[in-house]
Amino acid sequence: MKKSRLMSFSLMVFTTIAGLLVFILVSGGFTKTAIYLTILVGIFLLLGIITFMQNRNNVVDKDELSEKILRTAAARSFLISFYPWVMLMIFDKIFDDSFTQISVGIGAMAVIFIANYLIVKFVGFKE
Repeated sequence: MKKSRLMSFSLMVFTTIAGLLVFILVSGGFTKTAIYLTILVGIFLLLGIITFMQNRNNVVDKDELSEKILRTAAARSFLISFYPWVMLMIFDKIFDDSFTQISVGIGAMAVIFIANYLIVKFVGFKE
């Protein structure tokens, strides 16, 4: 069982890196998009390797406290993320196209979620 898990993980890493290299070659080198994709693939591989190592050592990653932290952070970030969207709608003349506006909004939502997750994880609940 462990060998098949290691083989599938190795195949996933190899496929991801090969796909990234093919994209860089097809797009004509390190363009702006290729750099962003490289950063995303790097983060994906880092998180995947950490998760694989924890699963290999039988570390429990889904307990009740971590689920509660995740739910609380998601609920808070959902409520807070309405404000940047309202501001983006008010100041929509700043952006050239709607794709940029949506990208900024989704990026702001991700940053808000990460900030809320870290606050809830380190400060705790106020119950």
